[in-house]
Parts: sequence; structure tokens; C-alpha cells
Amino acid sequence: MRTNGSSDFGSVDVVKKHQPSITKDDDRITAKIWGNLLMGTLLMLVAGSNYGFPAWSDSLKTRRGYSQPEIALVGSLGNTGQYGAIVTGVIIDVYGKMLVLSWVLL
Repeated sequence: MRTNGSSDFGSVDVVKKHQPSITKDDDRITAKIWGNLLMGTLLMLVAGSNYGFPAWSDSLKTRRGYSQPEIALVGSLGNTGQYGAIVTGVIIDVYGKMLVLSWVLL
């Protein structure tokens, strides 16, 4: 038996894991992740309103005086707007948000 603390298999070095320090960039990334999660959840809540469209289309018809073809147009435009968000997101990812914002403001 050895008394110097080493075993018969040789000494084992314990490597301490390097723990990176938290910087402002990490805080920004965390804030961006939470912001994306919040906006995605909000988008899903809003997207469900198109599936509930028949529930409030009758009140839209009576309060605004829309005909049935106009109600169908409102529903179609709502669906088109939601699916257009996918294309807009891809354009923002590729070209940046300023291009899309400048196009919207025109």
C-alpha cells in the first residue's frame, strides 16, 4: 500500500471545468431567445383567431353590414396575411429587417 495518495493505477489528474463568465452578449442572446418565444406564442394565439372566424363572422355581418361574399373575402385575407408572414420572415432573415420595413412604409 502506498502512502503518498496515489493508487496502483497511477495518479489521476482532476481537471476543473472552465466556467465562462456571463457577458452582456449572453444577456442579449437570452433576451432574444425569450423575446422570440414570447412573439411565437403571441403569433400562435393570433393564428387561432382564423379558426374561430365562423364564431364572430355573424356579428361582423350584422354590425358592419357586410354581405356573405365580403365576409368570405375578410376570412381569405386573414389567412393570406398569416401565410404571408412566413415569406416575410424568410426575407427578413436573408436581407434584414430594414428592407422589409422600407417596403411596408412605401
